[in-house]
Amino acid sequence: MPGVKSLHQESDNSSKPAWIMGHSCQVVSLLINAVNSVFATPLDIKIHEGTAFSNRSKQTLLDKMLHLVGNLQLPENYYLVADA
Repeated sequence: MPGVKSLHQESDNSSKPAWIMGHSCQVVSLLINAVNSVFATPLDIKIHEGTAFSNRSKQTLLDKMLHLVGNLQLPENYYLVADA
């Protein structure tokens, strides 16, 4: 499976092992308030870490996230709230 890499998870209350194999991805979602509830609707998702198309690329994960948001070409002003 492409893009699979060794990921570290630090948690005192999880039954998962400290190291797992998985994908590192970024998602851009629209936060929606409807019917007395708030939920996120995904607009775009990309697997970023673990896939290498060129070893010359020096883009950071922040660069990749900003590129992901920029590709949406949103017509209105927006706030970007990020969580690591």
